[in-house]
Amino acid sequence: MFAFRLIVGGCIVGDDEPFILGSVMRELQHRPSFSAGELPDVQTSPAHAVDLLLDEERRLQDSRFEAAMLQGAESLDGWLVWLYTCEAHGLALAQAVTDNERSGPVLASLVAVSDLRALLDSAVHYWRALSSPLT
Repeated sequence: MFAFRLIVGGCIVGDDEPFILGSVMRELQHRPSFSAGELPDVQTSPAHAVDLLLDEERRLQDSRFEAAMLQGAESLDGWLVWLYTCEAHGLALAQAVTDNERSGPVLASLVAVSDLRALLDSAVHYWRALSSPLT
C-alpha cells in the first residue's frame, strides 16, 4: 500500500493512511486546464479561486471545475485539494476540512506547467512499472 501526499504552499497535505495507488493515478493523468481570467490569480486570491472551484452552479455547467479536485486518494481525506493548469503554470490549492467544514488557510503552489507534467509523468511511469506483470 502507498500513501499519497503533496506539498502545497510549503505544507505537507495528506496523511500516511494507505490507499490503492491506481485510484489517484487515473486522476493525475487527466488534469483540467483553464485559460487566464477564468479563475482568480491564486498568488493574490487563493481563497477566491477555491470559492469559484466549489461553486455548485459552475461545477454543473463546466466539468473542469469538478475535475480539478483530486478525489481518489484516501490519504487526502481531511483535505480539499485541486490540481490544474492555467496557461504556463501548474497550480495546486489545498484547504483542510474539519467536521465537514473548511478550516484554516487556503494553501497555494504554482510551478511551471512543464515541471508539473514531468512530475505527473514520473508518477504515472512509476505506477505503471509497479502494476505491470514481471517478465
